[in-house]
Amino acid sequence: MCIKHFMFVKPIKKKNPGLDKVYTYYRLMESYRTPSGPRQRKIIDLGALEEIDPKDHKKLADLIEDRLKGKESVQHRSV
Repeated sequence: MCIKHFMFVKPIKKKNPGLDKVYTYYRLMESYRTPSGPRQRKIIDLGALEEIDPKDHKKLADLIEDRLKGKESVQHRSV
């Protein structure tokens, strides 16, 4: 059975009680399949990511995944 894993950046929205402001922070998540079906697990909290364009979140996830696997990805150096 082929088990596919991939990583993605997931936005998490939080609202502090008593305040109207909603804060968004991000997590690096891993999606994978088990015999019981698809699952997701948190790899790391990334924080606010205010300086990274949301379009580049997938590139960031791919870059981190490559680094965790010991690869250095040339194509994602601009993130």
